[in-house]
Amino acid sequence: MFKYIITRIVFMVITLFLVISVMFIATRLAMYKQFSTPGPISQFFSPVSEQYFAYIKGIFTRFDWGTDQKGNPVWDIVLQKAPLTIKINLIAFVIYMTLGIGFGILSAVKKNSLFDRLFSSITLVLGSIPSFIMVFVLIIYIGYRLQLLPPIYPVGAGDLNFFGTIRAVAIPLIALTLEPLAKMTRLVRNELLESFDSSYVLLLTTKGLNQRQIIFRHHIKHSAVSIVPEIAPTFMYVLFGSFFVEMIFNVQGLANLFFDALFKPFMDRYYVKIDIETTILISVFYAVFGMIATLLMDTLYVLIDPRIKMGSKKTSLEG
Repeated sequence: MFKYIITRIVFMVITLFLVISVMFIATRLAMYKQFSTPGPISQFFSPVSEQYFAYIKGIFTRFDWGTDQKGNPVWDIVLQKAPLTIKINLIAFVIYMTLGIGFGILSAVKKNSLFDRLFSSITLVLGSIPSFIMVFVLIIYIGYRLQLLPPIYPVGAGDLNFFGTIRAVAIPLIALTLEPLAKMTRLVRNELLESFDSSYVLLLTTKGLNQRQIIFRHHIKHSAVSIVPEIAPTFMYVLFGSFFVEMIFNVQGLANLFFDALFKPFMDRYYVKIDIETTILISVFYAVFGMIATLLMDTLYVLIDPRIKMGSKKTSLEG
């Protein structure tokens, strides 16, 4: 496992290098006065290559990510905005994983009951509505019509305590939670039902175990082998969905900072002045956050069943 983790970290570094390179060149190309400044293309690439190598050198030698257009260190700005984005995504993760597993177990135990049919219908509907659509519905009805929660991120919400902050971002949390919650509930339910139908259940029953013991000691562990691989992709989906939800709700996190850096600066017919350093660092943040989550889930996958070989082209079991 240690060798696999080291290999993954090396690939993470390579991936980040590619992300930085692509974002740097893409943003520089967008800022090139391609139509208004005639001349050979080498006039553009020559200074860009020098800027690129100087930028890369600054990152790897001094951990210097540059400054924004106002001269402020980009690292400090992103570090100030990142905690709110991380908090929203982690709280949403805890909610949809906890409730998804709980509701999935309950639906499987109460198969074909009124609760199971009703909840299956609800999850089918909720699982079909993207978070950036759901947030509009919640803002209109819960925020403006019922006035139960703030319909937009309150000014000064950063100075609130934990519960005050949760209430301030409750609508984005609900919007981000409902779709993955429905998906996780259906996944857990289906995996448990498949496990219930195995002949192994009869053997455990003859040994004197009741239904509760069988579910929590055996079925959940058996089903986790199929559930855990879906956690990382679901988390990534929610992470990038939160980007649009934050912008819609005007949450003062990384999404709004990225949008301002990319689109807010002065723009004319042939030229756009993008805040390159800020754009790159936020892109790197999302990439790192996603890759760390994937690595943790892959490691958890092996801890659940040590027979699984890590790093093989196709997941297999030893023996």
